Amino acid sequence: MPEGAEGEARDGELLHLVLDYVGKIAGERGADAQLLLMADMARGLLACDRCSLWIADGDELRTRVAHDVDELRIPLRSGVAGKCFERGKPIVANDPAACPWFNPEVDRKTGYETRNILAVPIFGSAGNAIGVYQAINKREGEFGGHDLRLLMMVAAYSGKSLENARLLEEVEQTQNELVHLLGEAGEVRSRETGNHVKRVGELCYILAREMGLPPRDCDLIRLTAPLHDMGKLGVRDTVLNSPNPLSPEEYEEMKLHTQIGERFLARSDRRVLRVAAQIAGCHHEKWDGSGYPNGLSGEEIPLFARICALADVYDALVNDRCYKKGWPQERVEALFRAESGRHFDPKVVEAYFRCKEEFPRVSRELLDG
Repeated sequence: MPEGAEGEARDGELLHLVLDYVGKIAGERGADAQLLLMADMARGLLACDRCSLWIADGDELRTRVAHDVDELRIPLRSGVAGKCFERGKPIVANDPAACPWFNPEVDRKTGYETRNILAVPIFGSAGNAIGVYQAINKREGEFGGHDLRLLMMVAAYSGKSLENARLLEEVEQTQNELVHLLGEAGEVRSRETGNHVKRVGELCYILAREMGLPPRDCDLIRLTAPLHDMGKLGVRDTVLNSPNPLSPEEYEEMKLHTQIGERFLARSDRRVLRVAAQIAGCHHEKWDGSGYPNGLSGEEIPLFARICALADVYDALVNDRCYKKGWPQERVEALFRAESGRHFDPKVVEAYFRCKEEFPRVSRELLDG
């Protein structure tokens, strides 16, 4: 085939590859998944063994995504990636041994032989370097000008996604802190510690994972379950902290915390708070329909609320309260067996018994102060 025809065929393959990955990236909502697809695209475009995306993290560079290796961390200005970041210019090292910035120690540790490297900086919207794309070991020949242009294109495409990912992380961290503060507010008024709501979130996460829920849902219930008793903010102190058994009238007032919490949280259009509203409103419903506030039964009760119901009861029973001593694990398990199909979803109870060894660890790690 003539050289020109070969070049056109190769360009056609590259265009098809780019279009294929652009479609995949556009359909992926997770930032890390998008960045990994971009690394896959770069590896395909450059026909190399590995690609990695490094981001600045304090005084280090760390791999946000990387092929075939666990997360790596290096000093901010060390190695080929660090020097590329510092200078804000591409580096082509087709003879790594002759490159003053190449660190052979990594190869000695991993047994991997680096034959050639191409690194280009990733710039943010303000024009500053925020990371580095690095390609390693061209499968045939050496990295050239065409490879450099292709990787710079991928780096430019990735810059906005990387900035969005970092912004999203900050937003999520702030959201998590606010959720826990709201959850703790309800517990403080009832003389419980904030660790109760944290423990319930962790126990719900363990149960959800054991039940095979998607990782995103496991993370969501861990975040939202701590708001299950937020409605206690609307209940009088004399009822919340009564040292005596509640009168029928006081018990009815206490039950209102489910509706108060649900109404407050459901005012938001954010999925996180709407899920939290379901949990707050339904975590005292019972599988057989004898719970409150609406007498829901079976799968009418949202799954997250059914999971939270068991986690909340477990934590309330095994820990000391102002009106009782904590129960031993064996007594709690006897109750769960008796209440499976009555108070609790049988599938949630089954999940508990498959992962019950993890529950005491949560209590140990999040002791009441």
